[in-house]
Amino acid sequence: MPSLLLTTRTIYGFAAGTLLLPNDAISQSQTSSDVAQTPDELLAELRDLHLPEPPSLWPPAPGWWLAGLILMLGGGFLIYRYLNRKSARVIDHTHDSKWQDSALQEHERLTGLLQSDAPVNQVVSGASVLMRRVALARLPREKAATVQNEQWLTLLDDLSQSEQYSNGVGRLLLDHPYRQSSEIAKSDVADLLALMEQTISQHDAVVKDV
Repeated sequence: MPSLLLTTRTIYGFAAGTLLLPNDAISQSQTSSDVAQTPDELLAELRDLHLPEPPSLWPPAPGWWLAGLILMLGGGFLIYRYLNRKSARVIDHTHDSKWQDSALQEHERLTGLLQSDAPVNQVVSGASVLMRRVALARLPREKAATVQNEQWLTLLDDLSQSEQYSNGVGRLLLDHPYRQSSEIAKSDVADLLALMEQTISQHDAVVKDV
């Protein structure tokens, strides 16, 4: 009897394709029927695709923070340069006004000396000193303080935008130390003072290298 039972179980096992006991074969058959699903059932179990949410505009990415910082710094730098240049122009204008006022006051004093019948040589000497001060105010010191003789007159020509110093009455500034007061006409000194007043009032003179 036991031999017959073993033989029966073996036959059931070969019939299923594997060596299984009858109870195991029945259990596997039930599991297979439970797993098998129709196409409609499989489609019903599918879920909708969920796309990721679009990126938020806030807070910005680090790159935008960096770009904003660069723009702020650049704008601040441009504003600083604009204000600095504006301030420099105001300072330069104030400087020009001060030395011109001082030079015109000295020019008025020399004119008074000439009208008071002071020695004309004394007036021309004062005029020479005044024009050197004017050149120092208008030009770099190394240029205005070192030029002499004809180069000095050429520099004054540039300041006056004329040739009245090198080829006109302005030569008195160079020649007067070698001439007596009696040799200098008072009208020439008056013309020199008029030329000097024009030179002092010049604002846009271009001085060439001499």
